[in-house]
Amino acid sequence: MVDTTDMPNGPSIEEPQSQDMSQHDSNAASKRPADDRVSNLELENTLLRKEVASLNEEMVSVVQRAKEAERSKGNIFN
Repeated sequence: MVDTTDMPNGPSIEEPQSQDMSQHDSNAASKRPADDRVSNLELENTLLRKEVASLNEEMVSVVQRAKEAERSKGNIFN
């Protein structure tokens, strides 16, 4: 055991360990929000891709109806 009575700042041997542990804990904690952010972005990306696919299908349907309406209009006036 180290005699710490002559050391004005207390046991300096254990300080780096506690700092290392706090840095390790903060690194682990900082990785969690980044992981959550990536996960949230991946989910948002998936949802946006589905929305785009849905909008593309809707546009195809609208174009088909417009073409059918144009054909019907041509048949009415002829």
